[in-house]
Amino acid sequence: MAHRLIILTILFLVFVSPIAITSSFQQENSFELSNPRIVDSFSQQVVNVATNQRVMVAADLINNFDFEQPFAYAITVTDQNGNTSTPQWISASLQPKQSFTPSLSWTPTSDGKYTISVHVWNNAADQQPLAEPLEIDVTIGGSIFIPQSVSISSYQSKPVPEWIKNNARWWAAGQLTDIDFTNGIKFLIKERIIHIPQASIDSDPNFDPNTDPQYYVNRYNNEPEYKEWFDTYYPDKTIEQVVGLESQQIP
Repeated sequence: MAHRLIILTILFLVFVSPIAITSSFQQENSFELSNPRIVDSFSQQVVNVATNQRVMVAADLINNFDFEQPFAYAITVTDQNGNTSTPQWISASLQPKQSFTPSLSWTPTSDGKYTISVHVWNNAADQQPLAEPLEIDVTIGGSIFIPQSVSISSYQSKPVPEWIKNNARWWAAGQLTDIDFTNGIKFLIKERIIHIPQASIDSDPNFDPNTDPQYYVNRYNNEPEYKEWFDTYYPDKTIEQVVGLESQQIP
């Protein structure tokens, strides 16, 4: 699902915004939802989640309206078979310019891949969104994937090729596979027509600096989906470079 989210983001970039993503919700006069994350009971970010481990799903809220805004903070969890849980939610209200970091608990009961959707609604009954929902992809026994921002570089002068636009139209119409369309996205990244900001291992929540680097190398070599994610977000680096193993290699 994370990869499909990236594809939908690229579609928006190609056809709507020549420079960067600007959500209609992300305006000054709005209710903001940002920074979704998995934390423990002490609000420390969790990078790896185990079966039957109780964690908290947190996010940051800001009321940029000039009036008090009631809200419901909610999460749903979808497993790898497409089964979605009943929403959990808490409700409160924020004064103008007030911020708040709510959290809700989640305990995975089996291994597998899950997508956590984070919502903020006007209330739990109507479920009218005050901000765009956000997602966190979690592999139980593995890592947490938080989609990073994607933008068209304002310093590039290369136009988006016409065949990429055609691919987008064909993909949207169901006439092109995800794999073929993803190959076009990789071309845009390789040619630096689009830019995906890269983070260091110290700041990237998808890497735990306390985990043996060889763990990530093994995942890259044995998990095609993980390899595809890494190659998309780190097109100019090897897995060994990112996790700090390159200096240990023997020429």
